[in-house]
Amino acid sequence: TASRGIDLSKANRAGWGFLQGTLEESEMVSQKLDGTGIRSLLLTDVSANEESFKSMDGNSPSIIHIATHGFFLSEEKDRETKDFIQAANLRVSDYQSSMNYSGLLFAGGNRAWTGVGVIEGIEDGILIANEISNMDLSNTDIAVLSACETGLGSDMSSEGVFGLQRAFKLAGVQTLIMSLWKVPDEATSKLMQVFYDNWLSGMEKHQA
Repeated sequence: TASRGIDLSKANRAGWGFLQGTLEESEMVSQKLDGTGIRSLLLTDVSANEESFKSMDGNSPSIIHIATHGFFLSEEKDRETKDFIQAANLRVSDYQSSMNYSGLLFAGGNRAWTGVGVIEGIEDGILIANEISNMDLSNTDIAVLSACETGLGSDMSSEGVFGLQRAFKLAGVQTLIMSLWKVPDEATSKLMQVFYDNWLSGMEKHQA
């Protein structure tokens, strides 16, 4: 069964695989929103890049739905093998670096993840929590992060958990749907369909 996370023991060799369910899910969400009079913009393949996400800074839509791979690197040994994390850590304090270990994968992210190197002049395709926390997504009522382990992060004692959840809240998003586990691709796609059916038919978000 395909998962929306990654087996870190194989990361340097295999990278992240294609998820058929994310495409079907994204198309379904777009159709359901359009069908209820909520205009949507569907981005897939190379259009689903990090630049497209960052272009929402200051003018985000009321709903953001992201179906992709997600990650949280809990082990120091895994963090040390990722050049994109080491580069990000150079730009922030040790305390802030805890926001560099969670993220979402966009088009082209495999290159940075596997160490092949990014193409000059474009984003690397790995959107880390720190980058999101510096955006203004305050127009967004709900963000659905349909990926693995998006609710996880580094436990900073009295400061709470540092990761994607904190990042989206700092960016101003009102409601988040996230996962604490590795999630199977096909089942997640079906779950999202049930959620949107319930919510768009009038059910309250948490109940849906």
